[in-house]
Amino acid sequence: MSFKVNNVTINISFLFCIFVCFMVAFDKNGTVLLCFIFMLFHELSHIIAMIFCRVKIKKLYFEPFGIYIEKEEKSLNAKQDFLVLISGCFFNFAACFCFAVAFFALKNATFLKCALINFALCIFNALPIKNLDGGDVLLLLLNELKSVKNPLNTVKIISLICCFGLFVLGVIICAKVRFNPSLIIVSVYLAFSLFLSA
Repeated sequence: MSFKVNNVTINISFLFCIFVCFMVAFDKNGTVLLCFIFMLFHELSHIIAMIFCRVKIKKLYFEPFGIYIEKEEKSLNAKQDFLVLISGCFFNFAACFCFAVAFFALKNATFLKCALINFALCIFNALPIKNLDGGDVLLLLLNELKSVKNPLNTVKIISLICCFGLFVLGVIICAKVRFNPSLIIVSVYLAFSLFLSA
């Protein structure tokens, strides 16, 4: 499904619609819904940072494992690129701090859940894996270092190592805690996406 809002093309994939339906049908305690909401705010933070840097957004892709932003080909300096890349993690960190303070003040378990979700989203997106914020920041830093011969290949190698680590962690969680293959699926998806990206 595709439509335009203020000259921004929004593409919503069929798999994204299935994910939302699955989330509504099986999310009994609201955890997945909260993750989804804070993920949207994470991406909104990137969009706000782009607008601040006067970058026009061309397309938004809603996919099962995230929302991808296609912006105009505008040359940004390293500081602007860094600002855009860290804005999502900064939102999650700030939200985690605010919800943690609210939890200690009001002793409401929902605030603790929101704090932990934002902490997890911040840490996950900060991982040095290409197509995540941390991986893109690493690529930006390596591009600034003239001593590194092939920054993209370096980031891809580091990304594969991290994906393998996530996969192993997912297997351990499934074996010892409870059957939850989400981390395994995400690690495989991220590893596969490395070979599709330029």
